[in-house]
Amino acid sequence: NAVEFYYTEKQSSNITTANEKINEMKESSASGLTTRIIKNGFLGNAYTNDLTLKGIQQSVKTAEKIALLKKEKSIKEFPARKQSRKIITFDSEIKKLDIFDFVDEANELAEKIT
Repeated sequence: NAVEFYYTEKQSSNITTANEKINEMKESSASGLTTRIIKNGFLGNAYTNDLTLKGIQQSVKTAEKIALLKKEKSIKEFPARKQSRKIITFDSEIKKLDIFDFVDEANELAEKIT
């Protein structure tokens, strides 16, 4: 029997423009925890965005219940962890840009599309 957790976090910013003016600006973020559990050779998964102790415990219980619903044993242990490559998904140079640079770029893209 084994359990592992994967935490994910996402942040995004959206800007919409119309007639060279900012129409709307939105920022959002989300985070959550994926639970994988092996129970007597059966694999179960669950996800929660309730990161309290109670929420995590419920996620483990749910993953365990899902594992026990399976008909065939599928796994004895999780694969060995390998060191993964770091993937850079954010260019820090973007922090140096002014909001109006984004507006100009969005307007240029809109003109190309229409």
